[in-house]
Amino acid sequence: MVLTRIYAVHFNRAEFIPLQKKCLDKWFRTPFEYIVVNNATHKDWRVCIEIESLLAGCRCLNTWSDTGFDKAGKHHADALNQIWKDEITKYNDYALILDGDVFLLDNFTITDLLSKTKPVFGVPQHRGIFNYISPTVVGVDLKNTMLVEEVDWEGKEIVPKVNLDTGGGWHPWCHAGVVRPLSNTWHIKAANNNLHVLPSEVRDTYREGFDMELYGKKWLHYCRSSGWDWPDTDFVKEKTGWLKNFVDKRLSNEVQLTYADFDIGVNDWLGWV
Repeated sequence: MVLTRIYAVHFNRAEFIPLQKKCLDKWFRTPFEYIVVNNATHKDWRVCIEIESLLAGCRCLNTWSDTGFDKAGKHHADALNQIWKDEITKYNDYALILDGDVFLLDNFTITDLLSKTKPVFGVPQHRGIFNYISPTVVGVDLKNTMLVEEVDWEGKEIVPKVNLDTGGGWHPWCHAGVVRPLSNTWHIKAANNNLHVLPSEVRDTYREGFDMELYGKKWLHYCRSSGWDWPDTDFVKEKTGWLKNFVDKRLSNEVQLTYADFDIGVNDWLGWV
């Protein structure tokens, strides 16, 4: 059976590595290799990520970008471009790119979403009339040669006068109809009328402002883990505690996903126009 190499990009939350891998070990249904991409800028963060990778028994690919985190999108894209060129496209199987704060919550078979006509899947976004995919969860069939070494993950000025976010370089494939979109709740909160996507057992302790997301009904995105919220605040500790409690309850089958039929659809940033 074809191997899936899973590349998880980590920046400053090394404690998420064992939990992310534990979720994949339980729910990813085909053979895979879990690979940590160390995209940290701070020395202590880099060391922590290396240690957690070693403890998890997985490879750790160290990337580096001189781009400051005030331009977080480009910093992220620099790492993705580096591993895309130096690592990912050297293989002829499946690749799955994940943010370091994304957690699988149920059985997942990558070939259910990849096909000859749809060799890529991801979370749909747009700027203006240009569609592309978020880098949070991206699956790619590398046997499709039209994808190899042609993608630029940085979205800035790929289209004249339109700055796309990280993942913007996928826009030609999105417009060509070869990318399968994943459903997206966007931020889970009362204003978006989507709190019902959370299991009732954990819904009461979910706070406004956590703004987590569900992709494809089974990928939980913590959201803003790399610096939008600072990890030494009580709020972030509470948010992290809620996430770990939810994920642990899923791993032990104490709660079940709702599989609520909800997608945020198209707004100023999300969906395809």
